Amino acid sequence: MSDLPFDRAEEVAPSTYTDVDVFGPWHVTSRRTRVGQASSNRWAVIFSCQTIRAVHIEVLNDISSSSFINALRTFVAVRGKVRQFRSDRGTNFVGATDNKQVEAMPSSGSEILQKEGGFYVECGALDGEESSNSLFFERVRKWNGLLIEADPSNYQDMKSKHRKAFTINACLSIDPYPAMVKFNKALNMGRIVDNSEAKAWIVANRMSPDEVSIQCFPLYSLLLAMNQLTVDFFSLDVEGDELRVLQTIPFDWTPEEKRDDDESVDKEVDENENSEEHVDIEEHENEDNDERDAVIECDNNGVIECVNVEDDDEENNCDVTGREKGSFSAERRSAIHEQSFLPMVFSQDRNSSFDYKAAMQALNEAKVSHDDPRLIRLIQDYYIEPPFLEPYHLDKPERLDPSSGQAPFIDSRLNYMEGGFYVECGALDGEESSNTLFFEKVRKWNGLLIEADPSNYQALKSKHRKAFTINACLSIHPYPAMVKFNKALNMGRIVDNSEAKAWIVANRMSPDEVSVQCFPLYSLLLAMNQLTVNFFSLDVEGDELRVLQTIPFDKVDIKMMTIEYIHVVGKELSLKNFVEPQGYDIILQMSRWDWGVNDLIVRKKGLKHWP
Repeated sequence: MSDLPFDRAEEVAPSTYTDVDVFGPWHVTSRRTRVGQASSNRWAVIFSCQTIRAVHIEVLNDISSSSFINALRTFVAVRGKVRQFRSDRGTNFVGATDNKQVEAMPSSGSEILQKEGGFYVECGALDGEESSNSLFFERVRKWNGLLIEADPSNYQDMKSKHRKAFTINACLSIDPYPAMVKFNKALNMGRIVDNSEAKAWIVANRMSPDEVSIQCFPLYSLLLAMNQLTVDFFSLDVEGDELRVLQTIPFDWTPEEKRDDDESVDKEVDENENSEEHVDIEEHENEDNDERDAVIECDNNGVIECVNVEDDDEENNCDVTGREKGSFSAERRSAIHEQSFLPMVFSQDRNSSFDYKAAMQALNEAKVSHDDPRLIRLIQDYYIEPPFLEPYHLDKPERLDPSSGQAPFIDSRLNYMEGGFYVECGALDGEESSNTLFFEKVRKWNGLLIEADPSNYQALKSKHRKAFTINACLSIHPYPAMVKFNKALNMGRIVDNSEAKAWIVANRMSPDEVSVQCFPLYSLLLAMNQLTVNFFSLDVEGDELRVLQTIPFDKVDIKMMTIEYIHVVGKELSLKNFVEPQGYDIILQMSRWDWGVNDLIVRKKGLKHWP
């Protein structure tokens, strides 16, 4: 059984999420007269809280939209504001949404059921027949599709059914990158076992452990492999990991973006027709049932298996949607391997007899502007340290990407760009959970690593990162300042008010304060003469919004950002309300059950990526 929907489990005020329906009528006597009695019908509208199941009932004189609106006003006046209503699409409900100009989700199920020649994806396909959500579309509406089943036993049963669909024995990844995972087989209740919560779920459902190793792929990767980025129907049943799977999908892709890139893709086809990874796609006609069944012949020993087709006699060079065959460019599928490069440098004029700390203290007390030339020169000459030219000294040198999925997602959205520039604030030791090491090692980017904790900073320097580094914090004001910083490994933060001190106590951290110099981000970028940042990673344990508010976005061009939101007052909503007016969209919210990842991925509006 799947988890409860989010609106059934969120801790909110009663009636925040409400079901609504009308029932009746009843024949009632409204009044008595000298010649008899006047009768009429009455209905009732029931409001049911989805969280605590409380019920509120109002009487309706009729089932018109105006009568329902009156009952709705009474309900809201008594019970408070409602964030979301769920209802059927009765005429009175539809009329009320039109009258009040509220957003209603359209009912498009009937249109989907009537459509022919579409494309489906069913994850959790079991044996391909029992409780299948896609067999109707395949047999009746002549759809093509992809069946995904992780359990090897179920997958063999499914293949025996001879479904006219592509199949793959794999699971959908819960991260935006592939992985080999442990999967507990349990007929129709198998699931990924990657944490204690999943193991507890297995015990609670009284299932015997029967684990196998299964390859997982992101859904986006599978669709790219099939050159099929339009899905008419997606059925998802993975026994508890549905939300984590959905969070890996780049929903921002649109057909318009595809058309914009069609011309450039066509130019790249001829260059790749002879490559070993080229995928030939053919279409066959099945004489037995008059269905058009797409077949992919994978020259690269791919894991997606072809549809079952018998007695094929016609061949055309088409893909599953009837377009001319093609392949993605080699650049877009470029191999991931470590590159070697010389990082950029700039001149520093250090005078050993100059008391730069005293000079900095004077600037702190004067609260000079973030673009003050004296401040910029001090940062450049005495605070920023140049990249290491020696070989890396990493704990796990074979690991190219230690991030939790942020790096590959950003990489794809920046079109696998090489030679960019990053800033990572909260860099820790420069390796563990680093969001930027991939870009430095693989994409040959230059960058700036910012770490306030002196202990972490020494560990960072020992890794020999090919980036500029600075032992400082980002200022929460548009001027420099010396602040108190509480050291706590990966949870250190500025302690400048009672709220921050309460946060330290609430997280059971022992006080270990040091004085750390803070600089505005704009000052650091001016010191490096680098006002274009392709990727900005920000993790400062609660002060993210205050840091962002110091950045003059009209002077700095930041393409994409990852922002930790979990400790920010107002969390993701407050960040959303700030970044959108600055010209940014939140395109992905990442979260993990153990709080290890709680990031918003933000992209500048108008920035396009290859589909």
